[in-house]
Amino acid sequence: MSLPEYLYKNIENLPKVKPRKPVTRKIKGFFLTSRYKRSERLNKLSDIRIMSRLRPFYIDEFNLIIPENTSMDYKGMKLFIPETVVTLHGKYVSTIRGTRTATIYQKIGDNEKSLRVVFLCKGSYYNLDLNYMVSEPTSVTTVGRIIWRGRMDQKVKTYTFGLFDSRPKPVSEYPVPEANNVELDIPYDFSVKNFIFPIPIPSGLNIHQMSVSYGSGWVPFAGTFYKDPYEENVVRVSFKITNRTGTPLIIRHLGFALSVLYEDNRHCSQINIDFTLPDRTLPVGGTTNYLKDFNLPDWAYGNLAVAWLLGFYSGSLPIYYGGPVFCFTAGRIRVP
Repeated sequence: MSLPEYLYKNIENLPKVKPRKPVTRKIKGFFLTSRYKRSERLNKLSDIRIMSRLRPFYIDEFNLIIPENTSMDYKGMKLFIPETVVTLHGKYVSTIRGTRTATIYQKIGDNEKSLRVVFLCKGSYYNLDLNYMVSEPTSVTTVGRIIWRGRMDQKVKTYTFGLFDSRPKPVSEYPVPEANNVELDIPYDFSVKNFIFPIPIPSGLNIHQMSVSYGSGWVPFAGTFYKDPYEENVVRVSFKITNRTGTPLIIRHLGFALSVLYEDNRHCSQINIDFTLPDRTLPVGGTTNYLKDFNLPDWAYGNLAVAWLLGFYSGSLPIYYGGPVFCFTAGRIRVP
């Protein structure tokens, strides 16, 4: 069977999941402002001059160099596109007149380097760059150190690296215990689109303006929406129905199936998001709107499809069973 057929097959018998209400999170913060008197500023400048004599070598720059459009800062983390190569840059400076030799050590993740460097004069410096590929979510400690005759300057900083993952759900995560799991007979060629299934539909019955939008709990980056792992991820689907059949229609909500299609386009997991709606009577020439906000389960990401099954009746006579199918993607943010 194809994916649309599977979406509607036995929809009433699917595992039912109650939709959760989004949780509102309040964030409180404060700012600290420091002010110094002129005498305090002069004393601090004097302290810096004294410290420069006590530190014959110091680390002037110690920071990450990140390629443009590959990362963003979010909730204390740095999120990266997978396989991004970042560079740890260190600049080590001499404050001593004459030629001196110092030992430099620099480290990021499992990439480290130690070397002895000759500084020719006061103010001379040495730049050291180390590369690191971000391929997995992790915490990375960076270390920069310069030593001369037992005197040392050192900088240590730890970063939390997360990943933007826009790939389909891997088959290794199949099956999902709380869902109905099946292998499709026909691989489904997934694409982001909205359509009506099954077809044809009765003449004069118009289902239109189908759309998918992302609510709270999402992080947009480079044209893709990613699930925030610390929030509930709200999706909204909507459409309109116009009746030009020549007879009044009764519309009945029958089911709301959420399906995840795995990377092989064959394995599929599905649940019925359980909610109720009263029947609607749609007069000839009338239009009605349907809208539903729902939260994605933690296991639902990658290539997703939602089928909203409706029954259409003329009096007590059924004339059509089916409705809109929404195909969309949901990336995930992977954290350590």
